[in-house]
Amino acid sequence: MKRLFKFLKPYWIFVVLAPLAMFLEVAIDLFQPKLLEEIIDVGIMNQNLDVVVSAGTKMLIITFIGVLGGIACVIFSSLAAQNAGADIRRSVFTKVQYLSFAKLDKFGTGSLITRITDDIVQFQQFIMILLRMFVRAPMLFIGSLIMSLLISWKLSLIFLVVIPLVTYLTFAIMKRVLPLFSRVQQEMDNVNTRVRDNLLGIRVVKSFASARFESSKFEDANEKYTQIAMKAARTMVIIMPLLSLILNLGIVAVIWFGGIQVEAGGMQTGQIMAFVNYLGRMLMSMMMIGMMLVFVSRAQASAKRVAEVLEESEEEDVKAGISHDLRGPIVFENVDFSYDGGGNKILHNLNFTINQGETVAFLGDTGSGKSSLVSLLPRLYEVDSGKILLNGIDIKEISRHELRKNISMVFQEAVLFSGKIKDNISYGRPGASDEEIAKAAEVARIASFVDTLPEKHDAHLSQMATNLSGGQKQRMAIARAVAMRSPILIFDDSTSALDAKTESEVMRAIGKELDCTKIIIAQKISSVVNADRIFLLDDGKIAGSGTHKQLLKESDLYRDIYRSQFGEVGEANA
Repeated sequence: MKRLFKFLKPYWIFVVLAPLAMFLEVAIDLFQPKLLEEIIDVGIMNQNLDVVVSAGTKMLIITFIGVLGGIACVIFSSLAAQNAGADIRRSVFTKVQYLSFAKLDKFGTGSLITRITDDIVQFQQFIMILLRMFVRAPMLFIGSLIMSLLISWKLSLIFLVVIPLVTYLTFAIMKRVLPLFSRVQQEMDNVNTRVRDNLLGIRVVKSFASARFESSKFEDANEKYTQIAMKAARTMVIIMPLLSLILNLGIVAVIWFGGIQVEAGGMQTGQIMAFVNYLGRMLMSMMMIGMMLVFVSRAQASAKRVAEVLEESEEEDVKAGISHDLRGPIVFENVDFSYDGGGNKILHNLNFTINQGETVAFLGDTGSGKSSLVSLLPRLYEVDSGKILLNGIDIKEISRHELRKNISMVFQEAVLFSGKIKDNISYGRPGASDEEIAKAAEVARIASFVDTLPEKHDAHLSQMATNLSGGQKQRMAIARAVAMRSPILIFDDSTSALDAKTESEVMRAIGKELDCTKIIIAQKISSVVNADRIFLLDDGKIAGSGTHKQLLKESDLYRDIYRSQFGEVGEANA
């Protein structure tokens, strides 16, 4: 939590003003019982109307001033909490942008959403409660105790029983509830993950008539969240009735023993009333402290989760300096890779060279390591051993920003963003002109579709581009990569939704428009048949390489793949 408190520093003026405003309200609150005592003992008991009117007027005036102090405290505490929360949210979001894929996988999307939203809200609420009650509760308690002692030290002996009892109960309950709040947030992660997965895949859900199945999965996550939240609530709900019971028993004891002293002439009725008021304020302040501890428990659990993200180290990178000429051969030297950095190897001792301007394809079954291989080139993941060279430069010596600006990737899943079509196409190159955007759309064979829209390139895409077909999404993603005009262009099985004719047209258009190295990841031979070289991947190892014709002659594995897709080699080749 200490790390998050640093975000309050720029708003120190509000942090200072909020307690000062609350100080004014509490001071007035402590003075009111004394005025009540004066009204009863001097005014009512002596039938002196002037005293009643005078003291009553004073009470109204100072009450109004106290209300203004309370309002000011709420405003200042809200300004501090909301501004700090916005800064924390911004910092966490920015941190996420620079975390490695491995660390993003560790947290999970649902958990990150909860941490950026709900967990930060919990901390904001805690700040507001802290600034409003941090001064009020201790000051009200100490002030009420002093005023009670001044009225009657004998009656104040009741506090020797009440205060330790309240303190023990509060801390005992807090000790039990803190671990529960951590589990509440974890279960909220699971609920968010279920909701996100369902909404992103809602077309699949409806297509397979799986609404009941999805509802069942959500119900399981929701039920677990509800159960742990209810357990925390049941534990917390005990504290307020117990404190109220102790408060009322204390008041009964004060009235009982106070009445005896009034009969004996040791105290006056107004003093008893003032003492009861101070007792109520004292126990109310202890209830406030109990509430603060509730928020501390929840905020501590949430702050820890937010701090875990902020404290994660970002991707190690070299400082941006002199730009490199990355147009040249791509060399993999003895590259091993695993997602866990351990023994479960995905890629084994890869050695190959891709020449500048060459069109190279990697072909293999699902799970052979094709996508993992190309994710190493822009350093989305790091190699376990070996190295990758671009134009003779180890990619670890190139800043990620420069490296990724020189590599355009079209992923298996065409991810587009809500907004204008032209903003999606120019996403990797915001300065692209309208002509360049139009040219990229033409190369990707999406221009004819865009031209049918009333707003053309200014037309808006819905969230996740649900108003586009699968093929349109892929062509839009290809246009985005083309618009970057990078020296390296990677297609990660990204033409699966295109028919053979459109796919061939797109590849030919890219070849004419861009002077770049093209790397194609595919499972279909039809997608790679025209590549300069084809690498066969089998279980993370290179099982062969050559042109389409060479592999048909020399590779049993390639012929098996060919047969599975086209039938006998002789017939198809003829």
